[in-house]
This record gives sequence, C-alpha cells and structure tokens, in this order.
Amino acid sequence: MSTHTLYKTLFVLTLLSLVLAACVPTIVEVPVTVVVEQTRVVPIAVTPTLTTALPGRGASETRPYTAPHPILGNLRIRQGIAYCTNKAELIRSVYPWIDDPATLEVDSFVRPEHWAYPHDDPEFARYAFDPEKGQALFEEAGWTLAEGATYRANATGEEMALKLTTTDAQFRQTWAALFEEQMRACGLRIVRFHVPAAWWFGDNTGLARRDFELGAFAWVMQSDPGGRALYACDQIPSPENGWKGQNDMGWCNPKADEAIRRATASVNPQVRREAYRIVQEEFTRDLPSLPLFSRMDMMVAMNAALQNLAPRPGEWYYTWNAAQWVIPGRDTIVIGEDAEPASLFVLENAYVSDVLRTLVTGADYITPNYEYRPVMLTQMPTIENGAATNNTVEIHEGEGIVDADGNAVELKPGVRIRDAEGNEVEYTGGAVQMKQLVVKYEFVAGLTWSDGAPVLNADYELGYRLTCTPEGTLIYWTPSSVCG
Repeated sequence: MSTHTLYKTLFVLTLLSLVLAACVPTIVEVPVTVVVEQTRVVPIAVTPTLTTALPGRGASETRPYTAPHPILGNLRIRQGIAYCTNKAELIRSVYPWIDDPATLEVDSFVRPEHWAYPHDDPEFARYAFDPEKGQALFEEAGWTLAEGATYRANATGEEMALKLTTTDAQFRQTWAALFEEQMRACGLRIVRFHVPAAWWFGDNTGLARRDFELGAFAWVMQSDPGGRALYACDQIPSPENGWKGQNDMGWCNPKADEAIRRATASVNPQVRREAYRIVQEEFTRDLPSLPLFSRMDMMVAMNAALQNLAPRPGEWYYTWNAAQWVIPGRDTIVIGEDAEPASLFVLENAYVSDVLRTLVTGADYITPNYEYRPVMLTQMPTIENGAATNNTVEIHEGEGIVDADGNAVELKPGVRIRDAEGNEVEYTGGAVQMKQLVVKYEFVAGLTWSDGAPVLNADYELGYRLTCTPEGTLIYWTPSSVCG
C-alpha cells in the first residue's frame, strides 16, 4: 500500500496533448474502432456515477471521498496496470503511420525534451511494458486467476473490474478498446463508459466532480509546468471545499505538495528544476496517474514548396518565424484557418487571433522545445543577469497583491498570501512583508511597424494601459498577476 493518501477517484490515465506537426496533406487509412463487450456509449441524459453496478459490486455501493478505492487504493494494482499497458500498441492504434511509437511515449507530466524532466534521476520510476510483472503484482495484491478463468477475483470471489470513463470521440474509443484488451490479458476487466465531452468536462459533472474510477483526458503541456492546482493537497475537489482545484485523482503526498508549492513560487531556475524533480519522483512512486502518450494534433498543412516553416513543441504559434518564410518565385503567402479571428485586438486571446496577430506585432519571445528564447527582447530577464529583482517590500491592507493561488486581489484579512520567506499564511491585518518581482524588458534597437514607423516607448505604454488597467480595457479587463 502507498504510504500517502490516495482518495476515492485516484487513478487517472493521462494523455498529454502536445505535439504540433507540420506536414504535406496525406490521406491515411485509420482502422475502424471495434466496439467490444462491456462497452457503453452513455447519452447525455444518463449520468454514469460511482453507484453504477460492476461485476461483484452492488449498485448501491457508495464511498466517502476520503476512503481509499477498494481496488486502486493498493499501490501494487496501480503499478500492475502500468506494467500491463503497452503504450506502443496504443499509439499504433491511433497513429498507424508512426515509424517509431517511442517518440510519442511519455512517463511523466512533462515530456523528455522539457527542461524540468529528470533524465538521470535513479529515483524517477519508469514502467516498461512487462505483463508478467504486472500480473505478479496483481497476485501479490490478492487478485488471483483461477484455472480457465478470464478475469481475476479476490478471496471473497469478487471479480477484478474497473470502470474507465472518457469521451465518446472516435480517437478515444479506438485506443481504449485496445487498452481494454491489454488489461483483459492480465486478468483485469475494464468496463468502458464513453460519454459526451460536455458531461466529462462539464463544470458540475464528470472530472469536476471526480465521478469516475479510471478516467482518460488530455491537456496541453506548456513551457512552465505549473502544477499546483493539479498536485497540491489542498487542490483536491470535494463538496467540503466547493469542488476547488483540479487534483481530480485525489493525490496527497506531503513531500510532493511542498515541492510543487516551492516550484510554482520560485523564480530561480535551479530551485524550480530541483523541486520538479522531487514532484516527479513522488508522482512515479505513488503512480496516482499513468501518462500514456503525446497527442499529435495535425495543425499545419503546408505547400510543399514553402521553406523555413518551423513549428516546435512548446511553441503554440507556428507563425513565430513568418519573416523567414519563402516560396521561391512568389511574393505572396496565403494562410488559411478554419475560422475568422473574432478580432485582432490585443486582448482577444483566441488561437486564430493570436496566430494572425503575431504576423502584425511579432513576438517578444518564443518557447520552442519549452525553452524561453528572446526575439524582440535583447535577453530574457532573469535574476542571474540582473534584469529582474525579487525585492522584499512592506504591504498594507487595501493594496493590490498576488495571493497564494496566483490571483491578483486586494489585501484584506482572510486572504492567504505567501510571505517574504515563502511561507503560505493567512493575512490577519497590519503590515506584512512580501516579495515583489521587478522586471526590466529591453528591446532590440531599430524595431519598426510594418509601415516603417519606429516602435516607441509610448506604444508599450499604450499596450500596458489596454492590457492591465480597467480604464483602458473596459469590459475586457480581468485582474491578472501578469500585469503586476
């Protein structure tokens, strides 16, 4: 058993959505999903809940949110599932044209190319496909396979069965059907529930209410791993905290909790890298979720003659280097998107708007392969190069601050803050010392607009007023710690 708290819905099969791919359009035959027994496509009117009957368990079974899951609460079971999972086969089921599936496999919440990935850490656990080891762990946990049986049972005769909930998208039905077969080969019955995305990702249903046993979903990995909302102990959604947080797996590991808070509070790269190393060690040791593979989103199709198009993992806007694009013999390049931008106004943050606005305003910096690189800046401001300072200042009630959750708020009693020593405390009144990050941005000389007019300080001042003040942004404005 794990020595750390793992609550009721604690095991999440995770797809990390990441890779941007540039390609010449190609027609590829994708295998049709085979819907196997025990698969249910659940309509929106039917809510699959933890009271749904499974083999060996009554339909009226319920458990409090702090009770370990009767099967998944055992670390050996979680590890057994990991060893019984053939990630390469899952990848081939949805990407049959991939020559080397290993390029998409993941074993952490960041990819191996990421600066936070602990490459040489011997305490970082990796679970290679080894069904014999997985079955041995099931046996040790008390789930045995009788002669001639397909599925395992415990000493009381209950069948080893788990629900897997995810969306009804064809992509997820395809790989989930194969995952079901892989678990069957190890003696674990998987009952699949494919539900509408509106239910699975709804504000008051599915993931948001931790209404699952096994769950599969995707997210976009960024240059800054963040993670406090996903892994901190106080971010486990429950009725008691008003369903706050995204720690849907219910994972509470004090060592990882302290490290993720340190990683998200520090601006020192070495401190953050070390903190994320600890979080990933504990994450793979406790295995509250099983990272599977990176999604390939075919976001860019290009003219075969186009030169210098260079989408990169971690860099969301493929137009970041459009100034270097060339089609020999042509002076015009046409960009097509699946929707018109709502506007090119500075605060419009829809994907298409950002892609096209980059052509107009350029980029101050880019994040190819998850590393920050200056473009219109002379350098990335850091504490080390002196362009950023983290000063201790005295703050009083009524002043604007960033609270412990990263929100820009007014300081008043009851607000949780991080003091100058890095401790998370509740503000009770009077003066308090906090850290204030001051950053100096230096832009390269000679910047001009497309009409040749020079870029002036006044342009940046206008941008600040539009982005960071309610007077400038009118109805668009929401307080943000980005503005300071």
